[in-house]
Amino acid sequence: MCLSARASSWARTTTWRALSVKRSNTYFLSRLPGPYALTPAHCSERFGGHRRASETALPIRYHCLLSRVESVPCGLKCTLPSALRPRDTVQPKALVTGGAGFIGSHLSELLLEAGWEVFVLDDLSTGARSNIAHLESRRDFHLVVESILSPSVVSELVHKCDVVYHLAAAVGVRLIVEQPGHTLLTNVQGTENVLEYCARFGKRVLIASSSEVYGDHREEKPLAEDARRIYGPTTARRWAYADSKAMDEFLALALHEERGLDCVIARLFNTVGARQSGQYGMVIPRMVDRALAGEPIEIHGDGTQTRCFCHVADAIRALHGLLEGGGTSGEIFNVGSTESIRIRDLAERIRAATRSDSELLFVPYDEIYRHGIV
Repeated sequence: MCLSARASSWARTTTWRALSVKRSNTYFLSRLPGPYALTPAHCSERFGGHRRASETALPIRYHCLLSRVESVPCGLKCTLPSALRPRDTVQPKALVTGGAGFIGSHLSELLLEAGWEVFVLDDLSTGARSNIAHLESRRDFHLVVESILSPSVVSELVHKCDVVYHLAAAVGVRLIVEQPGHTLLTNVQGTENVLEYCARFGKRVLIASSSEVYGDHREEKPLAEDARRIYGPTTARRWAYADSKAMDEFLALALHEERGLDCVIARLFNTVGARQSGQYGMVIPRMVDRALAGEPIEIHGDGTQTRCFCHVADAIRALHGLLEGGGTSGEIFNVGSTESIRIRDLAERIRAATRSDSELLFVPYDEIYRHGIV
């Protein structure tokens, strides 16, 4: 797990450094005593500037991200530091918007394991009930199938919970290109609803943002949280998503300054693992699906572009740690991995792991989407 932290007070209370131990594709991260700064490390050639934060020996493996391959272990378990466990004897309540989604479902599991009562608000538009079906029999888990666009529903849930993890959003390249209006409405108006009631009722909230807010940084690396944003034209629909997430951040920071909203912003980079769907363009599950079916694996461009992928088990620990940690209010953090890989090499690894004979199909960027995504 990698976390770029600017809040020194949080770094002092929960301090981590990476051990330079590499076994195969596994990097082990361990806690060290003392007031150490979080160790900076480079990310991909496009995005970077993440810093490590972890406790137990929790591996990051590309091959364990292939959730459709039964021979590969997924769903890594982790032990929470005592600082991340509920502090009071009365069971605290957490609201997870988008909790039936890929990251939200894993976060809900972590919170339940840590002793929280969890309320999930999800309209199941991109999330799946199957992601949380194993939790619905629990008395401390509650699913509300509604939208964050409903003020009355958001108000009631925020009021009854102690903290809010706001993950609900329209996500995925394909969905953004096909439904840009839906993307903007959900991500901006929905987030405005959540933040308004968090400010009104005095609830601490974590906003899940995205590395997309940095825009088109092809050369500059690593990226700090205060790096300038470089966007393309409004005719390229990709930027609808990037702008909507940036607007979410502006709203949160404005409410923090004007009304004292207790908030922290986490910019998630590529996060992968079990339950991720390729339906809306997510690269690893899409490639795995094609490899298992023996179909051509589509690669955008020449495949030399690099990305870094963070396992969801690491990402959710970072989110929980940021919300529970002190001294982070009004701050922004990058959350992602430090290992980069070329997309072409990723496709080769997936093909080898699935023992597939699928060919690699290279598609020029200008042919990918009619309305433009780059």
